[in-house]
Amino acid sequence: MSNRLMLIGIDIPKSSIQRIENGSRVIKDYELVGFAKVFKVTPNTLLKDFFDKID
Repeated sequence: MSNRLMLIGIDIPKSSIQRIENGSRVIKDYELVGFAKVFKVTPNTLLKDFFDKID
């Protein structure tokens, strides 16, 4: 994942990816957009569970 994000100009070290996965690091807005591009989904798709909890 770190390498794929680097190809689109977002530098997140592998250790930071692991911290994101275990919930000990917050994702920045531009990182969310990068993850969405890599996964070929919209940022809203990645945030669906969050939006469902606040409704």
